[in-house]
Amino acid sequence: MNYIFISPNFPEAFYKIAVALKNRGVTVLGIGDAPYDDLKDELKDALTEYARVNDMSVYQHMLDTCGYYESKYGKSNQLFFFSNINSNITRRLFPFSFK
Repeated sequence: MNYIFISPNFPEAFYKIAVALKNRGVTVLGIGDAPYDDLKDELKDALTEYARVNDMSVYQHMLDTCGYYESKYGKSNQLFFFSNINSNITRRLFPFSFK
């Protein structure tokens, strides 16, 4: 089972979701604009992979990253986001991400 977590470091306490998913055997894949080294150690440990994009408001950047994850890990079962990225972008990514 694969979950894509957009901005897994925001809000700060939500890293616990990624930790809980990993503890249940889920492959947690992160996409965000924060440098990897700025993520909490617990979050780094919970993420199978993290891709940094320069601008999360650019649909093509997000789509390319989801495409990379799909080619490497298979289709995603869920797309999580709690950030302020453009809701139009996340709506467009939803059909791409679900089995």
